[in-house]
Amino acid sequence: MAIKHLLNYLIMFLIVALIGYMLVVIREKYFLYKRNTIIIDNKAVTDEHLKQTNIKKFTVLGVDVKSGDEVKISLLSGVKLKGILIGANKDSGNVLLLTNKNDIKKFKANRIAVIKIISKYGKFF
Repeated sequence: MAIKHLLNYLIMFLIVALIGYMLVVIREKYFLYKRNTIIIDNKAVTDEHLKQTNIKKFTVLGVDVKSGDEVKISLLSGVKLKGILIGANKDSGNVLLLTNKNDIKKFKANRIAVIKIISKYGKFF
């Protein structure tokens, strides 16, 4: 009897978590398409970082990426980075990436050897 109650609670928590995830993605889609705004909830990203970027959508090595996408990047020097793209600067050729350790990494776009998209901003699963 106790296992049945526990199973019911676990199913309820799973349903609540999925509904919460869907609401967050719907919120992201609303801000992206209606207001053309990308939400990056992180204290490491400042207005100064956002002012350094002037491109939100761009193509790197044939891969279309945009701000907010979670990516894995390998640089020509062998350094591997994983994080969320903040944007790029067309004039200087720099790309800004928010890593999982809340560090902002800036590097030249032509120094990227491999880029892989882990998840697109505003997409379900």
